[in-house]
Amino acid sequence: MDVAIRKIEPGIFISFYGYGNQPEEIAQMKCDAWCRQQHLDPGGAIVYGFNNPNPIPDSAKYGYEIWVQVIGGEEPQGDSRIVEFHGGDYAVVECVGASNMLQCWQSLYAWCIDHKYTLGYHQALEQVTRGHPDPNEMIFALYCPITL
Repeated sequence: MDVAIRKIEPGIFISFYGYGNQPEEIAQMKCDAWCRQQHLDPGGAIVYGFNNPNPIPDSAKYGYEIWVQVIGGEEPQGDSRIVEFHGGDYAVVECVGASNMLQCWQSLYAWCIDHKYTLGYHQALEQVTRGHPDPNEMIFALYCPITL
């Protein structure tokens, strides 16, 4: 497994939230609508996502949050909100395909423990590094919080 150690600097983000059977799509639709209103290209901004809350065994519903970094004083609209992210250190791995996300996360956590990293309490993050219409062709960077 090819893991990189990276530091993410603090930043201000606008958060978009979705909850349901496919919350990523709900949050992404809100994010895309906001970006159109702001005349912003989300491909030119730092964008992270994560489960909030995580799925639980007896429910198909869970939450997903998308953060877009504020770069020019943009303001939230609707149910979006401002988030101040304090940054942190991360172990980062590439994951190909949405269907492989759980396995990639499990492998990354195991790698961190095997390499004697202490898991951090800051937010775990996902980032699309190559989009594709087929979610199983997308490439993600998975950020596991660690303390150095």
